[in-house]
Amino acid sequence: MKYFEDYFDVLNNAISSLNFVPKENWSQYKSLQYLMFPETLKTLHRTFEDTVAGYYEEAVILLRTVYETYIKMIFIACYPEDFEAIFRNRKQKRNFNLTNFVKDDLHFDWEFIYRFMSYASHSKIHLILERLIKLSKKEDKNPIRLEYKYDKDAISRPMNLSTFLLYVLLNIMLVTFKDDLENSKIDRNHIIRIVKIDKVLRGILESLPNKFSSIVKDIDRIDIILECAKQGKDWKNIQINNLAKQD
Repeated sequence: MKYFEDYFDVLNNAISSLNFVPKENWSQYKSLQYLMFPETLKTLHRTFEDTVAGYYEEAVILLRTVYETYIKMIFIACYPEDFEAIFRNRKQKRNFNLTNFVKDDLHFDWEFIYRFMSYASHSKIHLILERLIKLSKKEDKNPIRLEYKYDKDAISRPMNLSTFLLYVLLNIMLVTFKDDLENSKIDRNHIIRIVKIDKVLRGILESLPNKFSSIVKDIDRIDIILECAKQGKDWKNIQINNLAKQD
């Protein structure tokens, strides 16, 4: 939690500092990505406060919004001509579907992330089912009532998700605004610290005893995709070639 607080503050300051860099040459999608950061960071901060306060599932529900925004940031970089798709569906044009984009375009096995957050968003049905099973087996004799309690397993879920999302947001910020940060009047030591924090967050995720440790390498592929898209290269073919090399 301490790491999250400190590193969130660094990301927030970096986004604020970009207010003072020239934007005349920014692409339309890059400007949109920048506009998406403040509200996303607000939601991410709210999830942290909810987690600390014991609203574990409520935090997970909010984290789905942060995750969706992150994927939309990648989508508009890959398909800059279709940036409007993140706002509305359009007839006979490419539309945004998070599950299909992650699976078919990025070729990532991230379904477990969205599925887990959806369980919480859909009436917390997983908790109701868990309680129902315990009651049927007479393993739960507690009264049915509103409860607030510390749960070391439950708190790990929103914290792991929050750490992952903080990492990917910091990462996409570095890739997207790298030149702006280096050419700005931002203290060079601050930029060096951001890069170090990016590596620390990656290390934290790699150390987790769950699926997050195995998907960190996917972020490297996202970096390649974003760089190719920025340069107008065929990111799909490079993505396929990169996957072939890994296999």
